[in-house]
Amino acid sequence: VVSWTIVYASQARKDAKTWPVLEKTIESGDPDVVLATLDVIHVLPESVNPVISKRLVEIVGETEDSELLEKAMLALGVCGDKSEKVVATLQKMLEKKDADEGMRITAALVIGKQAAAFPDGPLALLSKCSKEGRTQETTLSFIAARIIPFKEEP
Repeated sequence: VVSWTIVYASQARKDAKTWPVLEKTIESGDPDVVLATLDVIHVLPESVNPVISKRLVEIVGETEDSELLEKAMLALGVCGDKSEKVVATLQKMLEKKDADEGMRITAALVIGKQAAAFPDGPLALLSKCSKEGRTQETTLSFIAARIIPFKEEP
């Protein structure tokens, strides 16, 4: 699977058929195929894909596998549809008290790319974290606040 991923990923950047193929492989019941699919997504140029985005939200909400969870969140940064569902899913990851720091940082980075249309919830959460003065939370708020575009006052 690994060698297939490397070869396919380098060709996938130029092939118009890549996204339709990934839409099929992301639905696989084989975790190795899903992980390889995510590896390919990570090297592609950003392109909104609602079909894959929906499946990634499902994976983030269901999986206990930390590698799969992190890769699925990162893939949302590449092909997330910037929907309220994507933002809410990433926000839940940020709010999880038992999530490890790496997962929370990944969620913060990706929510920064995905929350442009729905910034109020994530910004309120990050502001709250910063005010409470928790080191990890303050770091996360700094990371995401630098990425989420602030709404300009009229």
